[in-house]
Amino acid sequence: MGPAVFEIHPVLGSRQLSVTGELDVASRDRLSEAVEAFLRTSPGDLALDLSGVTFLDAAGLGRLVVLRQAQLSAGHELGLVGSSATVVRLFALTGLQHLLADATRGTYAGTAP
Repeated sequence: MGPAVFEIHPVLGSRQLSVTGELDVASRDRLSEAVEAFLRTSPGDLALDLSGVTFLDAAGLGRLVVLRQAQLSAGHELGLVGSSATVVRLFALTGLQHLLADATRGTYAGTAP
């Protein structure tokens, strides 16, 4: 497992930030920096693809919640377009699966398509 790597990809009239690797206490600030830099140039709804996340700890999960709150406060959405089994499991264990709407289906992280 390596450090998280961030890539930005356009998604069907919206924007997407793809996260791969480990999202934890060591990489959470880099996630915030990548999201904030992207939103400075193009504010609005943002979709996160977490399907490449191989490890997620409480610090990484907490940062996702903080980023979602910031987006909602700005009148925008933060949604998921993909999540790995690691992500789904931690969301379910913490009861937070309802927090991040699936940007492609209007459902929530961890729910069946």
